[in-house]
Amino acid sequence: MGATSTNPLLISLINMTIVFGVLAVLWFVMKIIYLVDPTKNKVAVQKKNKNLAPAAVTTAASAAALAASAAQKKVEEEKLVAAIAASIAASEADDEIMAALAAVIIHKTQMEPMKLPHHFFEN
Repeated sequence: MGATSTNPLLISLINMTIVFGVLAVLWFVMKIIYLVDPTKNKVAVQKKNKNLAPAAVTTAASAAALAASAAQKKVEEEKLVAAIAASIAASEADDEIMAALAAVIIHKTQMEPMKLPHHFFEN
């Protein structure tokens, strides 16, 4: 066979040299592929079309439809809150329940303009 070494330091250095040599060769191959990429022009055209598409789709009619749907949703939420308030008032005239309902309504009106998500991500 030939001379063999049992020195672990020498074996680990040879293995690391091989690993980083292969990584350097792969990096070089990736750079060559990047330089001669045949799909580069297609990607640029697709990005340009994506940038133009939202401007073409957004019109005054779609903006008005979005505003109308948001207004309709808000009216439905207000009707729901009014119905809940009426049912609680009809079932019991307890001050604590009415205070809790008032707190919920106040909280909703204060938080709505901020458009916060219903979930929060903690650090």
